[in-house]
Amino acid sequence: MTRSFTGRSRRALSVTALALAGLAAPLHAADRAAADAAVLLKAIQDHAATDKEFALENALRAFEAPGVVQIDTKRKGESDDQQCVWPARKPAAVTDDEWQALRRSVEPQPGEMGCSTYLLMDMDEDGRRDLLQRTYVGGTGLFTEYSALKRVGRGFVRPSKGDTQSAKGGIVLDPELFSTNDRGAHQWYDLVKLQGRFYVAYVEGSFGQDHVALLRPTELPAGVAAITVDYRYQFSVPRRQTFGPEGQARKVELRPALQSTLEAALARYASGRPAPALAQACPAPAGASEDEAARYAGFGPVHYSMETAADFPFHWQGHCHLAQLNTWFGRYDRSSGLFNQLKVRRADRDEEGLEYEVLARRRFLKASVVP
Repeated sequence: MTRSFTGRSRRALSVTALALAGLAAPLHAADRAAADAAVLLKAIQDHAATDKEFALENALRAFEAPGVVQIDTKRKGESDDQQCVWPARKPAAVTDDEWQALRRSVEPQPGEMGCSTYLLMDMDEDGRRDLLQRTYVGGTGLFTEYSALKRVGRGFVRPSKGDTQSAKGGIVLDPELFSTNDRGAHQWYDLVKLQGRFYVAYVEGSFGQDHVALLRPTELPAGVAAITVDYRYQFSVPRRQTFGPEGQARKVELRPALQSTLEAALARYASGRPAPALAQACPAPAGASEDEAARYAGFGPVHYSMETAADFPFHWQGHCHLAQLNTWFGRYDRSSGLFNQLKVRRADRDEEGLEYEVLARRRFLKASVVP
């Protein structure tokens, strides 16, 4: 049994695969999802006209679902970290009927640190609020898992698994709806309403692209539509750089020619989506051994917590240098722009090289519905 939407944890279905699973849903549901995806797509394109960096975020914020109520649970006692309980008093925003249904049918779940949180909202437009359960489970990826519970009768139940078999490749989903990975991926979500219908807009980021899956949490298969948003980056290399570990750092002012050479190489090799790694970034000298030739090939794989955006050569003072731009899966914010790391070393030297500070701003390129 695979887990859905756990990104680069290697235990997940891809967002695209789950979106394809949604094609097994009835035609009328697919038509509604397609129409709602078209509304979101147009909003992204409209927002790009005034804010090319945050068109997606602005569009999702404009469709934010109202009336979401959060209920936190806690451990029963210090001596029992595996037993969680509901608050002693009913939260004011929860009705008596909902409170009784919660306590009757849902057992709060323990996580790695603390207990589950529940988001109460109407996710299927039947007039009764459902639940989205959020549990931090930790692990190497620092995972948080999400699952849905539908209000049925006097309680809450998980959506039926009877229809989880997809006509496209036999994909089977377990009760987990999706998860977010804080180390080894860039994943986040918004709760939105499009033309009166509720969706979890689940976003998986990477260098040059955000992939948005629209999920109907109380339906299986849950993924019903998907949109991609593509970006291009404009890089700048600050003249003043700091090299070396903390406590031994040295400040260096780059020559204008070196600064412009680095920026030109970044513009050529790293402006959009990641390109396949070059087989040999710098030519190895004639007669080089296999180990010596490997030193000229490139930096090699990066740590799993980062994504390589580009491996490329650049020439400076008659020497071929290896360069590798790594990012935290396109993680981006308004103040700092793209979070990234540029490693550079001379190919003919057996040394660690330098790590340059690089600034990057993104610009909206296009958005499209995934077929």
